[in-house]
Amino acid sequence: MALPTLDTRPEKTVNNFLSRCNAISTPLQYKIDNTKWPVNTDDAADTVNSVTDDNGFAKFVLAAATATYEIGLSVKVVTTNYNGIFKIIYYNL
Repeated sequence: MALPTLDTRPEKTVNNFLSRCNAISTPLQYKIDNTKWPVNTDDAADTVNSVTDDNGFAKFVLAAATATYEIGLSVKVVTTNYNGIFKIIYYNL
């Protein structure tokens, strides 16, 4: 099967404006929603009381949760044995 060839660029006139599509500009526009804008601050830190092995996953017990945690969120953990960004897969109130 032969590849299609283009003789002209796709274009359309809307309200007397000519819209042309090319490889570096797409007609699609996306709106990005960010709940931290314009503040961009981190949440307060929580204290980890203990860390246990839960079938291969690290189970953190917090002293008192000051933030709202949800499954799927990423959190930064800094302890003696754990240091990095981790994804929450289970949260028990």
